[in-house]
Amino acid sequence: MVNLRSIVVCILTWLFCSIANAGEFTPDVWTEGLHLFAGGSGNCAILYSDEKSNDVGMGVGLRTDASYFLSNYYALEFGANVAFYRIEDFTLWDTLVTLGLRARLPWSKYSKDSAPFFRVFGGRSPTVVVFREHVPLKYADNGIQRLQFEGPIAGVGIGLFKRAASGQVWYLELSLSAHFFENQDDIRSDGETPVVVEARSNTEYDRLQTLQFALGLVAF
Repeated sequence: MVNLRSIVVCILTWLFCSIANAGEFTPDVWTEGLHLFAGGSGNCAILYSDEKSNDVGMGVGLRTDASYFLSNYYALEFGANVAFYRIEDFTLWDTLVTLGLRARLPWSKYSKDSAPFFRVFGGRSPTVVVFREHVPLKYADNGIQRLQFEGPIAGVGIGLFKRAASGQVWYLELSLSAHFFENQDDIRSDGETPVVVEARSNTEYDRLQTLQFALGLVAF
């Protein structure tokens, strides 16, 4: 019977071989194998609700994408993106964990110095609202300090790989995502331990839409 240790060793060996076999990544030559992208972003978010006015906020984020390139045109990706927003009376912490596809933009021209691309991605991740000074009365009565929402994510992005004079490859990307909330946990903290006071499907907000402008580099 195959144990967990053997599976981990196999996965790590595969990752090492994928990285070792991947050649230099350039805008015009997407070498097969595993490549890592890392960067930061400036974001805008809108929280939609059927019961009250929508909330809008600005924020910043950090992101990484582990991309396995199948050819010079396509890659499968695992992405992680953490963003923080300041919205009137609370702070929003949005975590995106996604799987997706990256591909060259159809009918576009590319060269050794630049190449456009597009991405589609989806997943399921949590979004947390942390109240600041003013907690809504219906939550303050029970000592609720934050809300956690969960549900599916879908998004698209368009961007450009650009090689600098130093040879380092950078990327710019504009992406739009939507997070559809299916359930909500009302949480309070007893000391350092978070406690779910109530879990329900009738959520305070219906969905979160974000617009993100990212700048990053090809790490390897």
